[in-house]
Amino acid sequence: MMNKIVINLDAFDNIKEFHLWLKYECDFPDYYGCNLDALYDCLSEYPVFEFEIVDSVKYENYQSKLIDTIQDAGCSVSVVDKNQINE
Repeated sequence: MMNKIVINLDAFDNIKEFHLWLKYECDFPDYYGCNLDALYDCLSEYPVFEFEIVDSVKYENYQSKLIDTIQDAGCSVSVVDKNQINE
């Protein structure tokens, strides 16, 4: 069963804060390195997540790299407009 994670990058003050939140949400191990390489490692080991990313203005460039990392790890990802969030 896939676990759905909704990511709104604009809700975070910085990328480190985002990765700490993601570590908690995904129950990543303590050694999770809070960067895209570490994210790839964790997701490729257990690709049981489906991600929905709220289109970001604040972190537009990082969002693109994040999407590539998630897809490369074998997980599903979609981008939605902030007005289309299903909460």
